[in-house]
Amino acid sequence: MTSTPAKSPPAAARGMAALPPGLRELLRCPACRAELSGPGPDFSCPACGRDFAATPDGRPDLRLRDPVRIGLSLTLGEPLDIPEHLDFAPLAFNRGPEVDFAGLPVPRHLSLEILSWFPKAEAPGKIALDLGSGRGLHRAAVERAGFAWAGLDYANKRAPLLADAHALPFADASFGFILSVAVLEHLRHPYAALAEIGRVLRPGGRLIATMAFLEPFHKNSFFNISHLGALSLLHHAGLFPRAVAPGKGGLFALSRMGLFAGLPRGLAHGIVTPVHWLHRVWWKIGRRWHPRLTEPARRLILSGDMTVVADRPV
Repeated sequence: MTSTPAKSPPAAARGMAALPPGLRELLRCPACRAELSGPGPDFSCPACGRDFAATPDGRPDLRLRDPVRIGLSLTLGEPLDIPEHLDFAPLAFNRGPEVDFAGLPVPRHLSLEILSWFPKAEAPGKIALDLGSGRGLHRAAVERAGFAWAGLDYANKRAPLLADAHALPFADASFGFILSVAVLEHLRHPYAALAEIGRVLRPGGRLIATMAFLEPFHKNSFFNISHLGALSLLHHAGLFPRAVAPGKGGLFALSRMGLFAGLPRGLAHGIVTPVHWLHRVWWKIGRRWHPRLTEPARRLILSGDMTVVADRPV
């Protein structure tokens, strides 16, 4: 007697099963923000008449189907407010971490310092948004913090949900935590995207994001964002900055991703290592004649990326 192989669930079932419980109730039309109809992964919007067919492999696809015009409110002639607590120093380890990451390998593009600022989920089942999740490298860290992981990407084939960061398909105040790693430099309209992040973040919720500064053009990047640029984005989104911090290795990023692209990482770094040490020596000596050559200034000017930790005010 031969056994009958178990049938795989249909693509639609597999696609929706990859989303955390409760996310379906948060989904909205990315064009008009009205509630969507349909159990998924195919959706339609009764309000504006748009249809959102799933991908061939059954994943919900809530990317915009046609151009949508939006308005941004910007105040001109107003100086950028820099809070007194911001020193733009490298991100320090949070003295009161909420999550214990002991035993968990530090995911790529993150650090122990960044992990120390992860919030703990208020209750089991609360959902965190991994914006630009790619293949889910940060899922384990998000779940260690007690959140259900919702991975969203524009095109990655491993992301469970496809959508556009400029038009997030969620209700207002949907998430207590949003993680966005190396995404903002790839967005054509970062002010619009930050406004969307601020909209779907709950009062008291936290955003942790990294963005390129000295990293050269890569994967259709649009912008390199300085510490002041990052602060301006947060200010526009109505988010309170806990930290705006330079990363490391701007010179090494230029070498690895630009000057000697294609060489093994160690070799590309080794070529510029003498320059790295020479510039550090000069900054120490040169500040005798040029007081502006301080160590904090050096870190800001030569940072490969920026990290922000920000909360939505209650």
